[in-house]
Amino acid sequence: MLRAFRRQYGIRLPVAIANSDRFGIGDVLRTAVAVYGRNVVALLGLAALAAGPPVLWLWLLDAGYIPYPDVISAEAAAVLIAAPTALLPPICGYWLQTGVTYLVIRNLRGGRATFHAAAAQGARGMVHATVASVLTGVVVGVGMLLLIVPGVVLFLMLWVVLPVAVVERRFASALARSHELTRGHKWSLLGLVFLLIVAYMLVYAVATPVALQTPNPQSHAILVFMLANMIGLSIWGTVVTVAYHNLRIIKEGDGTAVARVFD
Repeated sequence: MLRAFRRQYGIRLPVAIANSDRFGIGDVLRTAVAVYGRNVVALLGLAALAAGPPVLWLWLLDAGYIPYPDVISAEAAAVLIAAPTALLPPICGYWLQTGVTYLVIRNLRGGRATFHAAAAQGARGMVHATVASVLTGVVVGVGMLLLIVPGVVLFLMLWVVLPVAVVERRFASALARSHELTRGHKWSLLGLVFLLIVAYMLVYAVATPVALQTPNPQSHAILVFMLANMIGLSIWGTVVTVAYHNLRIIKEGDGTAVARVFD
């Protein structure tokens, strides 16, 4: 079925997908590694750009360059300062993963995406990604509070929410769509999540000695760890997008809508 799709539409699918109609961990990882390797400069550039605003804000706070007006109370000032500190990292992370989604999908359909195009698409699709991701966080959080196992199951059901929201321009309906795509593949997805957590740990294992060896570890550690977090998100986003792409091809057959996305 997938070979016929490739011949009919002239789309250069990854070899792992073109030769199989099943969803496998190895297929996703091989394709993700190949895509990341082909676009490593753009992906690392997106990660560095995403780390910029949170690091700059924290540096300005640490240097004492963020004053607050005398007309407001100290409690109100603390809230005004805490809000960007808490919100900037996830917002920049959503922008990063949206840009990564665009870049990966373009690459999977045989095209190339520039850094500038990925950054622009990240800004365009960030609202969809943010809304869908926040809703996912609420649903999974409730599941975790009730019992750990339901929370894990919900997390796996909603694992491809972000690429669904970005590619298909969905908000709340992205949750049901992700459940539809991931149905029947929970064990494979659990294996992917485990391997991604290991990858995250390796990124931080490299970042920790780098942070400690900087001239001013107390200040520079923020930059190193924020950059490490964004690099981890770029890896995570690449794997999730490849998984989403594979699931759509497998479940929907021709995948025409995936092939034409962002055109």
